[in-house]
Amino acid sequence: MQRVWISAVSGAGLDLLREALAERLHQLANGDSNGPVPAKRVRRRLYLTAGAGKLRAQMYERGIVKEEAPSEAGGWVLDVEVWDDEWQSLAQGEGCTAIDEDLPFNAVINA
Repeated sequence: MQRVWISAVSGAGLDLLREALAERLHQLANGDSNGPVPAKRVRRRLYLTAGAGKLRAQMYERGIVKEEAPSEAGGWVLDVEVWDDEWQSLAQGEGCTAIDEDLPFNAVINA
């Protein structure tokens, strides 16, 4: 994304500006200062065990949790939004299990 139009009066376009800044910062963090990195934000679902509270807190600190529900089995079902290249390492974390993201959110609370 090269240009973003924003309105100082209404605030229109601020979400696009945030997205553009996040994309550019991600590019720079991955060592690419000359061109776009083929990374995009993806929304995925995962299950965290009750013992993964520290990981859950870190996800909230990073601002990647978009939706959460407690699981009847203990722990949490979370919808997160991350860079596609971050997803694999996140889903392989201790106490974390990826869930089929095609399921409706309320269908996986019993995970």
